[in-house]
Amino acid sequence: MIAMTTPEDQLEKQRIDKHRSLKYEYRPNIRNRAAMEKNFRDIAKHGHVLTPGRYVSAEDIEEYAEPFAEKCPRLVAEVEEVEECLAEGERLANVIRSQLGRIEHV
Repeated sequence: MIAMTTPEDQLEKQRIDKHRSLKYEYRPNIRNRAAMEKNFRDIAKHGHVLTPGRYVSAEDIEEYAEPFAEKCPRLVAEVEEVEECLAEGERLANVIRSQLGRIEHV
């Protein structure tokens, strides 16, 4: 009988070969009940949210120094300023288009 290989079989073989080349790190506490319970309590403490940063040594993000009540009005003012700049940019673009239109008709 001839064995046929499917693309899935080939993909599985490639993955197995790739993982064989990885170095295995023995973790003696993997079955340590106390360590597992501590991990589960830690996960529960964070509302069962598994964000990678907690588990892959990501840097802690510093809390925002500016309170939201002060920050919100400042950001609204900045948005209004940006909207004014965009409106001015659109006005200038229209002036340029009209000037270019005059040049084309000459």
